[in-house]
Amino acid sequence: MNARQTILDAIERIAPDVDPGLLPSDIDFREEAELDSMDFLGVLTAVQEATGIEVPETDYSQIVTIDQFADYLTARLQTVGG
Repeated sequence: MNARQTILDAIERIAPDVDPGLLPSDIDFREEAELDSMDFLGVLTAVQEATGIEVPETDYSQIVTIDQFADYLTARLQTVGG
C-alpha cells in the first residue's frame, strides 16, 4: 500500500475541487486544501476505510503535513501487520 497515494485519494474524494497532486507534502495540508474540521474528519474516515487504521484524536497533531500523515500510516500499518 502506498500511504501517500491513499491520503491523496482520500483528499480528492472529500474535496473534489482540490487537486491533491498540487498540495505540497511538507506544509499543513488542511490549510492548503482549505479543509474544515468536517472535511478533515472525512479524510480520516476515507483513509480508515482504505487501510483499517483509525487515527485517534490524540494523534491529530502528528499528521499536519501529507509527509507526516504518510509516515504515521506507514508506522501504524507496520505495527498492525507485524
